[in-house]
Amino acid sequence: MNVGTSGEGNRITVPVGPGGSRRSSGRAERARVLLVDPDPPVAKILAEVLARDGLKIELAHTTGDALTRVRHYGRFDAAIINRGLPDGDGLTIVWRLHEQEWPCYTIIMDEHFDASIAKDAFLVGIVACLRKPVDAEMLRAVTWRAVEGTRMWRDCLVEATNPATVETAEDRAPGLGDELTPRELDVLDLLLRGRSTSDMATQLSVSSRTIKYHVTNIFKKLGTPSRVSLLATYSKTLRLTGTGTTSSK
Repeated sequence: MNVGTSGEGNRITVPVGPGGSRRSSGRAERARVLLVDPDPPVAKILAEVLARDGLKIELAHTTGDALTRVRHYGRFDAAIINRGLPDGDGLTIVWRLHEQEWPCYTIIMDEHFDASIAKDAFLVGIVACLRKPVDAEMLRAVTWRAVEGTRMWRDCLVEATNPATVETAEDRAPGLGDELTPRELDVLDLLLRGRSTSDMATQLSVSSRTIKYHVTNIFKKLGTPSRVSLLATYSKTLRLTGTGTTSSK
C-alpha cells in the first residue's frame, strides 16, 4: 500500500482495502499526531489511514501552519513531516518540536533520502526517514513506535520530577561529575526536567546556541543519542534537585 506522488503531476496510488483498526483503544484515541505535507490530497489520504487506528491527526501544509499548530497545542505524541514545504525546510518544525517542554518523536518523509540529516537525526528525536511514495503499513508501524516512545519519555519525566523520589545526582551517580563539567551538569538537570532549549537559555543566562553546544557534549559523553534516550536511561538513576547547581558560565 503506497501513498505519495509519482510520475507526472500528482498521481496518488492507494489500494482499496477493508477499513478497521488493530489498535483503536481508548489510549490510542487520545494520541495526537502532527502531519505536515504540502500536497493536500496526499495528506488527506495519509490522515485517513492513520485515523483508522484511532489517532487524532492535525494536518498542516506549510511550515508556518505547522508552527502555529505547535504553539496552539503545545504537545504532540508524534509528528510526520515532509521536508519539501513551500515556505521552508520541514526540519525547522522538527527543531521547534524538539525544543518544546514536551518534545515528541518525529518521522521524516522526503522524495530523496538526505544522508546529511542522519548525523543529527537522533539528537532531535527523528526515528525514521521514509522515502515517498510512502508504504502505508510502514507508516502506521513507525508512527506507533513514535507514539509509544514519546509516551515512555513522558512517563519517565513524570517519575523523574516526582518530589517524593527526588535525590541528588551525587547520591545516585557520584561519578557523573567526573564526566561532565559543572555547566553541563546544570544543563543535564534541566534536560531531565523536560525544559526546552529556550527555557534553559533563559534560566542559565546564556544563548540557545550555547545550550545546544552543551547538550551535544552531554549526549556524546553519556553515550545517549537524544533527549528521549537520555531520560529513559537516567530517570531511574538520577533524581536531580529542583534548583540544580550554581556553577559559573
